[in-house]
Amino acid sequence: MINLSDFAFPALGPNLPCVPVPPRPSPTQTTPLPMAICSYLVHTDDDPARLAERLRALPGCDALPSTNRKLVVLVTETGSAADDEELRRRVTSLPGVKSLVMTFGEMDPEVAPRPEHESRS
Repeated sequence: MINLSDFAFPALGPNLPCVPVPPRPSPTQTTPLPMAICSYLVHTDDDPARLAERLRALPGCDALPSTNRKLVVLVTETGSAADDEELRRRVTSLPGVKSLVMTFGEMDPEVAPRPEHESRS
C-alpha cells in the first residue's frame, strides 16, 4: 500500500495547484453542469518536475511532482466520458509515463451514468 506521507511534495499552502472548477449551478438553474473529476498517481522514469510541466500543458490537468520519488499527483477535470477517456489516452502516451493509477474518480451522472446493476433507487 502506498502511504503519501513517504513522499515529499512542495509545501502545500494557499498556493496549492488546482484545476479550475466551473461554477456550480445557481438555485434557479435546473440543469447541472456535467463533469468528471479524477486524481491519479503517475509513475515516471523521467524527472517528475519535467513530466508535471508536460501534464499541466494538457487541458483540464494540474500536476504536483514529488521531490523525492519518481511520482506525480495528477488531477483532471473533463466535461464528458469521451473527453475523460481521450485525456487518459493522451496522458499515458506522454514520454516518461510508466503507469497511471486512479486514486479518486467523481463522475457526474450526466457524464458517466451508472450501469443498471449499480443504480440506486
